[in-house]
Amino acid sequence: MELAQLRRHLQDLSLPADEPLGEETVAAWIARVEALVGADPAPHVRSLLQALDDLSAVWEEPWTSSDVRRDALVRWDRATSTWIGTEPSSGAPWMVRVLRPAAARRPVLQRSFQREAEALRRVLPVVVTADSIGLRADGWPVARLGGPGLARALLSALVELDTWAAKGLCPVAPGEDELRTDPAGRVALAVLSLGDDPGAVVTALFHRIDPDDEGALADALRTAPASLDEARTRVVRALAAELAFQRHALVHRWRTGRHAFRRTGLRELV
Repeated sequence: MELAQLRRHLQDLSLPADEPLGEETVAAWIARVEALVGADPAPHVRSLLQALDDLSAVWEEPWTSSDVRRDALVRWDRATSTWIGTEPSSGAPWMVRVLRPAAARRPVLQRSFQREAEALRRVLPVVVTADSIGLRADGWPVARLGGPGLARALLSALVELDTWAAKGLCPVAPGEDELRTDPAGRVALAVLSLGDDPGAVVTALFHRIDPDDEGALADALRTAPASLDEARTRVVRALAAELAFQRHALVHRWRTGRHAFRRTGLRELV
């Protein structure tokens, strides 16, 4: 589960979810959920409690990557945990996914982890060890997409997703830390876990569009498409409409300025 997704689930239950993450915070979340659901929790709440219990165990596990200092948890599952960290020698940010100790002792899970790492080599410049997958995560995390750079950011992310699809792969729906933007405004996928639903990735990207962006392009893309093909079609149409609007605005300004210039010249001549 991705950490931001966990916070959304807690908010859906009207529970405070914005506390800084730590062992005490996770223990408080578990106590609040258990007090809320009583003796007969719904299936989705049972899954939430299992995820919280798993999260509490993650914090107690040793950190196995000696080259990167872990800073913040990004996502976790029964076999692995993924962290954003810092390389002490260079100060560069890294995304690191590690095998959890219990999984590292199970040969089937270890082999599955290595197969996933080899698959990721097809799309990312990952550094692989026996129990970790590392990726230099340059740039900054993407909280919102909007403004003048919306088109470039969204298109670059969709192009990357298309590259994954061409290699027969699909990432999990990325969280904020797993979307990285560079100074030029391009967005890259720094995701170290494989998924099976490109539509979920597309939805995650479109949900990043800033709700406060009142531009025509943002309005046209507000509703998330269901697939990568539909996303491409919708973005192309929205960009064509935006370019046509900008062209009409420029032509109107040019004509207005030309007429004003002619009127000024005529008045001076008279």
